Amino acid sequence: MLHKITMPDAGQTTDELVVARWLKKVGDVVARGDSLVEVETDKATVAVESFAKGKLLKRLVEEGQSAAVGAVIAWVGEEADLAAEAGDGAAAAAPASAQPVAASARPAPGAAPVQAGRQGRVLASPAGRKAARERGLDLAEIAAASGKRVVKRADVLAFQPALAMAAASPRLPAPARPQRGDPAPFELLKLSRTRQVIAARMLESANTIPAFTLEVEVDMTRCQAVRDELNARGSDVRIAYHDIVARCVAVAARKHELVNASYRDDGVHVYSSVNVGLAVARDEGLVVPVVRDVGTKTLATVARENAENIAATRAGTVRPEVLDGGTITVSNLGMFPVRRFTAVINPPQSCILALGTISMRPVWREGAWVARPILSVTGSFDHRVMDGAYGAAFMKDLQELLETPTMLLL
Repeated sequence: MLHKITMPDAGQTTDELVVARWLKKVGDVVARGDSLVEVETDKATVAVESFAKGKLLKRLVEEGQSAAVGAVIAWVGEEADLAAEAGDGAAAAAPASAQPVAASARPAPGAAPVQAGRQGRVLASPAGRKAARERGLDLAEIAAASGKRVVKRADVLAFQPALAMAAASPRLPAPARPQRGDPAPFELLKLSRTRQVIAARMLESANTIPAFTLEVEVDMTRCQAVRDELNARGSDVRIAYHDIVARCVAVAARKHELVNASYRDDGVHVYSSVNVGLAVARDEGLVVPVVRDVGTKTLATVARENAENIAATRAGTVRPEVLDGGTITVSNLGMFPVRRFTAVINPPQSCILALGTISMRPVWREGAWVARPILSVTGSFDHRVMDGAYGAAFMKDLQELLETPTMLLL
């Protein structure tokens, strides 16, 4: 029996994926559960497993090529079934419905044709079409500049009309100063899909979110003691500082709910659960796996889920659903000698927290200078959603929770 292997659904933000690496060659024996291919989404690399056994008979999408979600990318089965499907006198290469062009050119689910000037009809996702309309951009120009068959929101955000016009209009006057080229020999590094999306989202954040930042310095003496005591108990779960911060954020957000919200066209969406994303660095760029509903989970559960998410992200096996649904983000550079930094808000969220390294610093306590472990926490906030005093009140409560972690038990 022949079985179709289709491009998986990788979440709401992705409607077209790229084949990064085939793990099986045509003719290889495949068992159920074997990883066949790695595909690259806009957030991570995901392994696609086979639900069928047999041989890998044909690959319809090769490495570096893209295909829409749900498109057939390979066939698994027995060679005799493939020959029978092809029919007498036909080439026994693949079923008639398994043509590579059809698989790679199929529009993504939800994509809609849009009339776009001289270029004819252009395929665009609903989010991409909306973003282009809001910015007064021509989808045909974006499609031509990006080289994509389906224009998505990230393509619209990354589109630079001036550069596109310069490339398409040879009659434009030459620049006033001559082009001297690059100042030294260079190596061109192609942008991965992840890096392209990061660039587009950070540009969107800088251009559309009027952010303000606030910093508090936290005495981590008691927090360190609690963490060390819990980890000394020999449990299989190791508590990290970002786990404690996530729990404190969820508790503080009960009182200051606007930090757990998003600015939208119809108003501010305030979320009922606090889904904390943790920025994880990889060679391809930052990935943000999410622990959902942190406010209802124990510290041990949060720590276990964070540890599993970090390991899966670094191994490239994180599930797409783990990367969606974040409502607030924590970025931790505590492993580096960086005291403080400002993180860029991850749209459409309204808050991101940046954690520096814990360093011993002199503080004034009861009439004397004493050394204390100090953590700098810098919050970036969307000024459309909240004002400075509101953000400061949240940071004050977060500081108190971290300095008195037993308050998490209340």
